[in-house]
Amino acid sequence: MKQIDEALIAAKMALFEIDNIDVDTEEDMKAVLDLEAMQQGQINKLKKFKRNTERQQKIDAAYERMNDIFFEGISTGNFWRDLAIFDLSLEELRELQADETWIAHYEYNRDAYVERMKPIKNFVKGEK
Repeated sequence: MKQIDEALIAAKMALFEIDNIDVDTEEDMKAVLDLEAMQQGQINKLKKFKRNTERQQKIDAAYERMNDIFFEGISTGNFWRDLAIFDLSLEELRELQADETWIAHYEYNRDAYVERMKPIKNFVKGEK
């Protein structure tokens, strides 16, 4: 992410340099305005790339948290905490509009995890 930030800074600095170009003719002014427009377009593309990269990193992190619990068996030792992590990860994926096929797959995994790991309550007659 730091490289993208540095590229954005460099692109913005270049825009400032373009703004400082002295022009003598209308033709030169048009050329400078065209350069500014192109540079602003590059800045906008970098910003979009950064947003998409951040989004993908969040999606990857959500999948990784669920994979750790379901596939790797890495848990906190507390079923309810692990289930909360799983559910929050699924909510985050929905908010980020991740691939619905994968969300459905992980919902299935969540249900399987609950079925496999949910603590069983034993009620003995006369005891609560």
